[in-house]
Amino acid sequence: MAGLGVLQAAIWHKPGAYSRSGDRVRYTKEACTRRAPQRVRCKLGAAGWTWLVLFLCLAPSASGQRCSAVLARLFQAPPVERQALVDSLYAACPAFPVVEQDTVVHFLYRGQARRVAVAGDATGWQPTCLLTRLQGSDLWHARYVFAADARLDYKIVVDDNLWLLDPMNPLTIRGGFGPNSELRMGKYRPPAELVPQPDLPGGSVRDTVITSVHLGGRRRISVYIPPGFEGRGMPYPLAQFHDGHDYLTLGNAATLLDNLIASGKVAPLVAVFLSPEERQREYAGDRKEAWAAFILFEALPWVAARYPVSTDPRLRATIGASNGGNISLWLGFHHPEQFGNVGAQSSYVEPALAKAFQEGDKRPLRIYLDVGTYDLPLLIPLVRDLRQILDRRGYEVCYREPHEGHSWGNWRAHLDDLLTFLFPGPAVPGPRQ
Repeated sequence: MAGLGVLQAAIWHKPGAYSRSGDRVRYTKEACTRRAPQRVRCKLGAAGWTWLVLFLCLAPSASGQRCSAVLARLFQAPPVERQALVDSLYAACPAFPVVEQDTVVHFLYRGQARRVAVAGDATGWQPTCLLTRLQGSDLWHARYVFAADARLDYKIVVDDNLWLLDPMNPLTIRGGFGPNSELRMGKYRPPAELVPQPDLPGGSVRDTVITSVHLGGRRRISVYIPPGFEGRGMPYPLAQFHDGHDYLTLGNAATLLDNLIASGKVAPLVAVFLSPEERQREYAGDRKEAWAAFILFEALPWVAARYPVSTDPRLRATIGASNGGNISLWLGFHHPEQFGNVGAQSSYVEPALAKAFQEGDKRPLRIYLDVGTYDLPLLIPLVRDLRQILDRRGYEVCYREPHEGHSWGNWRAHLDDLLTFLFPGPAVPGPRQ
């Protein structure tokens, strides 16, 4: 897989910043410049069964210790005794995979097969990480070490063509192509901001459809209104999301905004969610100009006629992931009079766009960038190179490399970082726009 074909096949599926520590957010200067290890690769260990693979990491517990003890006995037992120990293992363990010391994980699959593999974020979604069958049993196994705070999507692949959720992993996460099993290493902490809080005031999402002359046809618009919204008074900051309806359904954006606004981490804002029909062409191809015209001359004027939103570009952001990040960067560069803030998650970066940031006049932009250490191999150097260009040109940038992949699980988990940087509320130290 190479070039834009990777994107078409796999994409769907400030002076200071902040870093996650458990469920808290800590404001530091270093958080936006922290780097993380690169993608790991599948390899065979000395014992003949140590392969790279994706696993769910259970928190240390008595059941986890029992699982580890049974596993140790299983690998040391003669083949004639192993099948009985496999039965004991499944009785002792409430869920698989099994974790040891936060970073060592055992992936297990039980059944008759010619070949069992795992595909996911760490393999570029290729079934290249093989499990080996334990002689004398129907158990397939692999062992690997991941970063303690990694979170990755994966599936089990049986006999090359049967793609399965891990039957013993209770954690799943929705992606652009449906649900995946989810790996959570021992020190990964799911963002508390993604959990609905019934006792907190909530905003609302209003849907409509408008006719677009520039794109042709009708397009859906969803508008998030913050808690306590008043139809009059001071104008609200505005955040515009590409792949907007995926940000609402897969990214939990409305819940996240409710919680961040209630906590004072993000200023009350109006968010506009828009979705493409020809995604590749509208976000990274020959229809970028038409998509931009739809946003600038149709969608946002429609919103401004009905809601008190700011026209100050310093209080407006365009936000997207993958190719949606590319069009966000493109809009920020070519229309800084409309958007003074850009959020680009796991972004594709067209060569002409990188050249424009390198050689063109510096724009008055603040930019959030991130890319996972298990992201698409095509994207990682593009984002890192753009970060270096922006640093050299003196742009205000918040940059992160989480131990995650090209997935909505990654983007929603770090959307709070993006929003807190671009629209800091009263609870976040530092200057305001």
